[in-house]
Amino acid sequence: MKNTITILFLFLFGACSLHGQFHFATGGQFNFDASALGAQGKVFYEYDDTYRGSGTFTLHFDNVLNWTVDLDGHYKLFTISDDFNFAPLAGLAIINSSVENTLALNLGVFLDKEINEKHFYLEPKLTFRNGTALIVSAGIFW
Repeated sequence: MKNTITILFLFLFGACSLHGQFHFATGGQFNFDASALGAQGKVFYEYDDTYRGSGTFTLHFDNVLNWTVDLDGHYKLFTISDDFNFAPLAGLAIINSSVENTLALNLGVFLDKEINEKHFYLEPKLTFRNGTALIVSAGIFW
């Protein structure tokens, strides 16, 4: 499983051309389905002004959920103001729990706002696995 995750990250970021831009983020996540809180690190690759890919690792503070890796694609649909963006997202989640390792589908939206040269994000999404889970992430990226 670790080899699969490593290959997915290398493919995601290695397949991109060199004219894009990387961003790094840190934040928190709450899974409403499992009532689980987690800390996360996130890497973005902005291909251009419209497309962005992200990889996220979340470490959960829970007895059932151990960690989650999300690989999402973002499409910047529109800019609400000069520094507030709205981007629908879709992707895959690799979920490690005390019961099993599973794959899930992510659908949601990524909202980011620049305040004093710092970017804050809010990411509500639905994860489809054995049912639907609402997951909300928030944090800061640079």
